[in-house]
Amino acid sequence: MFELRSQDQISEQLPTPELKPKPKLDPPTYNSNPPLPNKMALTPRHKFVVSRIEECFEGLDNQRVQTFIRKNENIARLNSLFNGEGCNKIFVHFQSKSNAGDAPTEFNQHPTTSEPDLFFSNGDANYMNSKCCYFLRSGGAKPISVEVGNDKSLLYGEVSDSPLQTIEALLSGSFDGLFAQSAEWGKVSCAENR
Repeated sequence: MFELRSQDQISEQLPTPELKPKPKLDPPTYNSNPPLPNKMALTPRHKFVVSRIEECFEGLDNQRVQTFIRKNENIARLNSLFNGEGCNKIFVHFQSKSNAGDAPTEFNQHPTTSEPDLFFSNGDANYMNSKCCYFLRSGGAKPISVEVGNDKSLLYGEVSDSPLQTIEALLSGSFDGLFAQSAEWGKVSCAENR
């Protein structure tokens, strides 16, 4: 026969299970590369900057450029550029830091004492002894979207180790076509001739 029991009577007869905490498992790793510092995910705009730096300085691998970008002071400087704060340009150099601020001497045109390294500048305080690239925020102090990789709000360019030749190439490439289209360019009117 069946016997009716209350919930309390049933609970008294059952053994109390011991609850053991589950061991924490490390997530699986899918990449054998060493982890990059500052685990912040790069935005499409940061990735654009990384790709252009790699393109400018052939031989630098993506991981080295990302490590440079992810340094706290460098990511802050880039974000400041993107947010419309401070200077509207950043120059990226890959040269010896020991001579970054030194002008060439009479006997040694390019004194070098250490391996080349990546660093940022505003383009006004460092002696440039090799090719560099720059990023220029167009639109003044207006912030630019970091969700867009490449658009007209952030301009990119390279300056060769001969800046005057770079400027000449930029100007001739930009203005030669405009001057050639104008039939009046180079002609002086009678009023101007007096």
